[in-house]
Amino acid sequence: MVKKESSVMLHPPIPPLDVDAIERQEDPNCVFATRPSLPGDPTKSLATIIFALPVKESRDPSYNESWKRLKDSGSRWTPENLGLIFDWQGIPLENYFPDSKETKWQILERQQDWNRNGPPEKPWGWKSPRWYPTLSMSVDIKHGLPAEGEVWLFTRAKIRGMQEGRFDLTVEIWDLHGNLVAVVQQLVGVMDMKNSLSAKMAVDAKKKLDEKIAGTSTIPGYITVLDLSTNTLHELNGTSKPIINPNEAYYFDGKVWIATYPSSANETYNGGIISVDPRTLEVETVVNSYFGLPFNFPDDVVWTAKGNDRYLFFTDPFYGFIPYPNNFKTPQLPVGVWRWDPQENLLLPVISRNEIHPNGIRVSPDMKSLYVTDSTPTFLTQTPYSPPIGPAAENWLGPYIYKYDSDEGMFPVNRRVFGLVREVIADGIHVDDDGNVWTAESEG
Repeated sequence: MVKKESSVMLHPPIPPLDVDAIERQEDPNCVFATRPSLPGDPTKSLATIIFALPVKESRDPSYNESWKRLKDSGSRWTPENLGLIFDWQGIPLENYFPDSKETKWQILERQQDWNRNGPPEKPWGWKSPRWYPTLSMSVDIKHGLPAEGEVWLFTRAKIRGMQEGRFDLTVEIWDLHGNLVAVVQQLVGVMDMKNSLSAKMAVDAKKKLDEKIAGTSTIPGYITVLDLSTNTLHELNGTSKPIINPNEAYYFDGKVWIATYPSSANETYNGGIISVDPRTLEVETVVNSYFGLPFNFPDDVVWTAKGNDRYLFFTDPFYGFIPYPNNFKTPQLPVGVWRWDPQENLLLPVISRNEIHPNGIRVSPDMKSLYVTDSTPTFLTQTPYSPPIGPAAENWLGPYIYKYDSDEGMFPVNRRVFGLVREVIADGIHVDDDGNVWTAESEG
């Protein structure tokens, strides 16, 4: 084994940080930066971080950099929470768009204005029309953090290449002592939010609410496929019939099962559950009503099994006012969780609205437990509509993740609280192969 001491230097050099002066907002080299925690801000998880932004931001657009510490004065960066720091920097690609409000220079100027004049009264959010999903990530720990952790860490995120709608991003993490703590390599996708379903829903909903215009609000949705062999994204085309208003999806028994929501009040599509064969692209309708009564807003779907029998569960909350704020279908069924039994071709409500306002749903690896997330009034009471049938506010029980057992007949029983969501709702849920439960929450 050959051993030789060597020093690793970052170029350009790391901007100096005066840890005492920055707290008093008197550091001549860095700007004290923190985000206000405002209701409804989709990026408010950043409110848990204090940033120190270099005053003399380099004109090199290929990288973003900043010092970071946790806002809680008793918290430190440790090996357990080091992974949280990787995504907490701006995306350097934004620096290449002259009209972007998320360049590092815009962020610095905005923060200086907030320090002088106070934070904004409304959530700032993410102002770019682009979305950057992480496609892959690898982490190489270079220098272990001390057991007591570090208060401040420095990150520099640099673009290494851009082609075919994706780029390589290298994030270096340094401590105050000049040690390279870790190097993170990410493959990042670039998606145009102007053409995405969620963006169209949000923009159209806001426009209709602001203008108070009633009328049809048709929002064409599409499904994006990630090709794992080439790490490329493409829109799903060539299906045997159109897939209207796709929502959540689940892969089971060789097919993709998709929850779809209804169209506006002036249109005829009722939503429901469909299946897609990824080999033939054949689309089949599984369920689209309960004895002719349309569903509210099928949101998530999962399969479970017992022996040779299979059972499909799906959630049906009422979110129709989001894509069609002034022209949604009036609910005709209570919100709840439904179960379709393909053996008997039987559809039954199995969890009622008096018990939960459901959103996401997943099953444990052993198929013996069902997890369902509950939407909280924090999310929906801000809307001007309270339907006479469906989610009445007095029936919403709170922002919980519930766990149910499956009885001998594969019905959910023995509800108990599995987890509490601290901010807004758990909008997505996944159970991995080891039985760990993951949720997507507004806190980040």
